[in-house]
Amino acid sequence: MGPVFLYGHVAETFTAIIEPFVAAARGGDGDGRIALLMQDRASRRYLPGYHDPLVDNGATEVTPVLPGRSGRLDDRAMETIATSFGILMAGGHVPSYHRSYVASPAGDLIRNRVASGVPFAGVSAGALLATEVLIRTGDRASAKEGGHRLLAVEFDQTGGRLGFGDGLGLVEDTLVEPHFTGFGGFPRLLAGMEESGTPVGIGIDDEAGVAIAGGELSVLGAGLVYLLRRQQPGSVSVTTHAPGTAFPFP
Repeated sequence: MGPVFLYGHVAETFTAIIEPFVAAARGGDGDGRIALLMQDRASRRYLPGYHDPLVDNGATEVTPVLPGRSGRLDDRAMETIATSFGILMAGGHVPSYHRSYVASPAGDLIRNRVASGVPFAGVSAGALLATEVLIRTGDRASAKEGGHRLLAVEFDQTGGRLGFGDGLGLVEDTLVEPHFTGFGGFPRLLAGMEESGTPVGIGIDDEAGVAIAGGELSVLGAGLVYLLRRQQPGSVSVTTHAPGTAFPFP
């Protein structure tokens, strides 16, 4: 199983915190070729924000993977994923990524590549989709809780009640909430854990990231990472972790 890297956002720290992912793509039999999974062809405008930090850290080739109008990948895109030694899923519209890279043949290909040792990195939407179950849509509590908004800022992608979906399953028994402090994501993560029965939650600040490998979670970047563990219905423990710390996970 390859290491999994999850990032809250492409922030000022991104060049520094993406370095361990690139190193993993260059390690062992890897040659540093990275498949950059993006939302659609219109998202090319965000390419430099990912491409340049990867190349600055030693990636030998960064190939964008861009779904067609149908949201599906062509043979060339699938071949890029199959032959790269690192897979990075960028940020954007979560349901679009889910359609293209999880609920499609690409999902099994990504899982198989990571199972063979290829490192995976997810930024924002990509971090959400790395887990076994994810909050796929929504920013409001269920009707029994009054339907109030669960984020401090307007979540303009989908809105409505929380909706869940199957993720890539690279991280089990865990929900992830990126942009954690900036979006005020604690209530959404807590509600998501409660409604889905997921025992662990990770909140990642915009300038932070985590590396998960070998039964350990390491904190990267700046800001904090928040670890939530369900104790019983309606009750969780919360611990905060600064960059440079590492602890057993899950």
